[in-house]
Amino acid sequence: MHNQRPQPQYTIRTNPHRGMFTITITGFLVATILLFWLPRTLKAQVIKNQITTNHVLYDVAWSPDGELIAAGARDGIGIYRSDTLEEIAFLQGNEAVSVSWRPDSNQLAGVSGFGEGQGTILIWSRNPNDNFTLQQSLPNGHYQVAVVSWSPDGSQLATIGREYPEGFLGSMDVVELWDTKTWVKTTVSSDRYFNLTYDLDWSPDSQWVAISGKIDCEGQPACDSYSSIGYFILNAKTAKQVRQLESREFPSSHSWAQDGRLAVDNPEIAVFDSLNGQLISTLDGTGAYRMEWSPNGMWLATSQVRNGEIRLKNVPVGGKTVVFQSADKFYAFAWKPDGSQLVTVSESGVMQVWDMSDLPDLSGTPTITPYSTFTLTQEPTPTTTNKK
Repeated sequence: MHNQRPQPQYTIRTNPHRGMFTITITGFLVATILLFWLPRTLKAQVIKNQITTNHVLYDVAWSPDGELIAAGARDGIGIYRSDTLEEIAFLQGNEAVSVSWRPDSNQLAGVSGFGEGQGTILIWSRNPNDNFTLQQSLPNGHYQVAVVSWSPDGSQLATIGREYPEGFLGSMDVVELWDTKTWVKTTVSSDRYFNLTYDLDWSPDSQWVAISGKIDCEGQPACDSYSSIGYFILNAKTAKQVRQLESREFPSSHSWAQDGRLAVDNPEIAVFDSLNGQLISTLDGTGAYRMEWSPNGMWLATSQVRNGEIRLKNVPVGGKTVVFQSADKFYAFAWKPDGSQLVTVSESGVMQVWDMSDLPDLSGTPTITPYSTFTLTQEPTPTTTNKK
């Protein structure tokens, strides 16, 4: 199943350069943690646990109850206990590039299949003693299901169906919404999108869905390469687009915080109030392949394409940054629901759990920076119910 490593021992050495620590983890890893703009005495983040699986890992999701970790792999989905990383189940499938838990932690959605008409959504039920049984297998006729994402209220599942037409450079994509009581596909987006990223985020009130990529605007006024790319907000009942944040470069990642803020990368990180579309702040950051808010909304975790580095940006004080790096290259990551840990996975099969309990409590005033590149278009404006 996997090779369990012995519990690591940590040695922290100071570096002559301000804010830099080298952590030697006896037996298997050397990690360097850079702390920019922070005191030298700040305790560094360390790896609490690590395993090397026998799977190529694509995606990872922490169960909302904090007990289990699901990892999408080339040959299925691995289920691991979050405290020990013991693999307790492996759910057979194919090219599970995306996984998502139901908010009550009792069901898990994953994808399977890659090929003409092979895209399938798999719904697994979590039973007592953490046994899993296949509840639904939902073929959707696409070449691939690129993303699955459960709504915060549990009533819908959003997916991205992907095709690779012959002679077309890239993919043609549609957003689909499923009723999770009947497992009937209720809505398909009327707009056609090209090369959507592997990101699909729900607003906290489950009313809106955010995607990023390129829209097919052929035949519409002012349709060009600039106006057709960006971040799109769709009505979760109709899958119709209601807002676009235009982008000067092809978008890479985005994330919706629990309080309604929407962060996007283009290539600087811009944070918007999704209630009124107002720009809140901009943060330094380029090419964020993945992006995810911490549960308390204080930190934004970002990673570039499989470079073994994750940057934690403290948003309220203008992006003060903690950088931590592994000898392995991350492919995906996810916060523990209480914000105390972060799990990372890689194509080489390595899963690491990082301690986030000692992140600094930075205080200050948000940095407001004009950023005219993003243009708000299309109404009505989404409304968001903040969650305390």
